[in-house]
Parts: sequence; C-alpha cells; structure tokens
Amino acid sequence: MNHWYQARRMRRPIVLITIGVLALLSVWHVARFEATWPLILIVIGLLQIAERAAWTTDVREQQAQGFAPAMGGNPVNSDPVNPSPANPSYWSTASPQPVAEGPLIQTHPPAPEDSGRDDR
Repeated sequence: MNHWYQARRMRRPIVLITIGVLALLSVWHVARFEATWPLILIVIGLLQIAERAAWTTDVREQQAQGFAPAMGGNPVNSDPVNPSPANPSYWSTASPQPVAEGPLIQTHPPAPEDSGRDDR
C-alpha cells in the first residue's frame, strides 16, 4: 500500500476524533465549541500537507524505479513469467506512436463504401 493512500485513509477518523474531543471539552465546560471549531480547519490543513508529502514521496519512489507518470511513462510487463515491480522490464516505457498527418477534425464525412449491391 502506498504512503498517499495510507495518509488519505486516516483523514476521516482524525477529523472525527478531533470533533469528538472538542465536543467533550465543551460538555466538560473546559472550552466552548464556538471558540475551538477553527481547530478542525487546522487539522484538515495539516492532513492535506501530510497527503501531499506522501504523494511526493510515492512519485519520487516511482521515478527512482524508472517510471515517470508525468513524463508519459507506461508500465509494461514484458515478462509474463515474472510479473513483479522488482523486475526491471516491468517498468519499461513504451515508445511513442507516430502522429498521423492531416487534420485532427474531419472536414467532411467519408464516402460510403460500395456494398456490392446493385441498385437498379
């Protein structure tokens, strides 16, 4: 499991625990919820920072293995006997396909094909 996914999965439980602690402090008359609710926004912001740091770590690990998703890398498994990310051929990048000449938008519909039927 990657680091980003682990950090992402912890978001809801941490926010719920924070809300619960703030509600408990309000019930115990230690601190009013109206005065402490900005702490929820701070916790959410810290969790987003942790998620971005985890995502960056995962991307750097993938780039160290030779797979660069931002640069058009494509994981291709050329060895069906050993389908493992530890296999160097697993992360090889595919060669780019040549671009066809001509307009990208079709200017007119294609001519109908001869169906072989005689319309007399």
